[in-house]
Amino acid sequence: MRTPLTNHQKRTLALIVSQQAGSQTDFAKFCDYILLLFEDIPGFKNVVPERKTLREIWDIYREASHAVSADVKIIHSAK
Repeated sequence: MRTPLTNHQKRTLALIVSQQAGSQTDFAKFCDYILLLFEDIPGFKNVVPERKTLREIWDIYREASHAVSADVKIIHSAK
């Protein structure tokens, strides 16, 4: 039985997707990126993450995307 991902690992995966795909990726493309990343993680190559896990990582990704978007708006409005 495989060990579940830690919150830190989920945040790291969300950050990697954000760096590779940008902050405005839709859920389908996000899942594609996550599946590609899982192929590179030992013990996860042939494992499809549970939908719950995908949603948890998606939520982290979206929260980070919104935070970055808000920061950019603040920076632009300060100019």
